[in-house]
Amino acid sequence: MFRGQLSPRLRRGEADGAALGEIPPGVEAVRGWWQDLLSGTRSRAEVSALAEGWARGSRLVECPFARRGLWHLYRAGLLDAETGAPVRSRSELLAAYETWCADQVLAAHDPQAWRLVARDRTLAVLEASRSAGRPLRRRPSLSRMH
Repeated sequence: MFRGQLSPRLRRGEADGAALGEIPPGVEAVRGWWQDLLSGTRSRAEVSALAEGWARGSRLVECPFARRGLWHLYRAGLLDAETGAPVRSRSELLAAYETWCADQVLAAHDPQAWRLVARDRTLAVLEASRSAGRPLRRRPSLSRMH
């Protein structure tokens, strides 16, 4: 293994404790879980379980990209209550992964442009929720959590 390369086990976050819930997973661990899901190495249920404690729990994941990826991975395991089928199709998961990766590249090269794209995407989701009549929930601010 060359310097700077991550072993597959570390890439998936297992060796660094992220999979065990000890420390917050970083972008590389989350990327590894995404790749495991898309390659079939891990099931939707496995990846969702890895991400759930971080996505829904009170534990803080500071990196916005890791946090966003964890939300996608958690939602990958959600099933429709009536049909039992996954809420998100494989093509939707792949599109979410590609967008997640592209956002990281854009943020690295042009943070201002990424902020605008992220803002527009958030506004579109809020508008779609309002149009569908779904109530909006606010997440507690970080200052209230401490």
